[in-house]
Amino acid sequence: MGEIPIGIVVLYNGELCDGVFKSQYESYVNSFNKLGIDSVAIPSSEYITKLFENEMKLPQKAVFLDKDIYSATFLEQKGVKLYNSAECIRICDDKALTYINLYKNRLPIPKTIIAPKTYSKGQAENWCKKAAGILGYPLVVKECFGSLGKQVYLAENEFEMLDIVKKLGAKPFLFQKFLSKGAGWDLRVIVADGQVIGAIKRSNDSDFRANAAQGGEVEAIKLSGYEKELAIKAAESTGAFFAGVDLIMGEDGFLVCEVNSNMLFQAADKALKSSISDCIAEKIINHSLNK
Repeated sequence: MGEIPIGIVVLYNGELCDGVFKSQYESYVNSFNKLGIDSVAIPSSEYITKLFENEMKLPQKAVFLDKDIYSATFLEQKGVKLYNSAECIRICDDKALTYINLYKNRLPIPKTIIAPKTYSKGQAENWCKKAAGILGYPLVVKECFGSLGKQVYLAENEFEMLDIVKKLGAKPFLFQKFLSKGAGWDLRVIVADGQVIGAIKRSNDSDFRANAAQGGEVEAIKLSGYEKELAIKAAESTGAFFAGVDLIMGEDGFLVCEVNSNMLFQAADKALKSSISDCIAEKIINHSLNK
């Protein structure tokens, strides 16, 4: 097989290659092609293999939709400009690092206590009880690594909290104060190259998590100047060129709940009646031309 020439490669996780994931990486390819840029989507693991076998040329730029930090770092060391960068993905994929960066940049976040690494069951339980005493019940338990709201849990009391922590085992996690004003809804703000390109409100009447993947409904929404600024600063704090920033209502206004470097945007496309990938692709091309 000869070398495959491409302009911008779209890299994704080969185990997430159907449904909304397939729709996402195909939409990027279509968006670049519409701009006259040759593009192809390929699993990141397969792409790395083809590089070693000299079947794939290194592009100057790549949209990296995987969370494989090692592959991303390898490509950057080879001189490939990634959107988003390996460091950005590392920060956004780890909720503890996300909150550390948001806090460092003085952005408002829910009251958060990151669980330390412990090796004793008794020590872990004692620490968890103290953390819960600070935050109060109900409280939110989040695994540091997860997506689509699947690794986020609500503990109504100490028994439920300890049961959740026991099931998590050695997985890193954190506690957050439950925000009653923000239960079941939030704002997903799409940011690209320092600008807001769209925003939706996600609502779920049957779950405290607003994620569309958990049954949440979405609608287009206009943001205030403050909400736009907050989302843009949140994306910048993680080094994200594009991101889905989740804002949740606290006691005194919106807080930054999460920054998603590999956000899914099919629900936003429908609500906004636009193409998020078209906007991001255009900004990537313009960003490249201006550098």
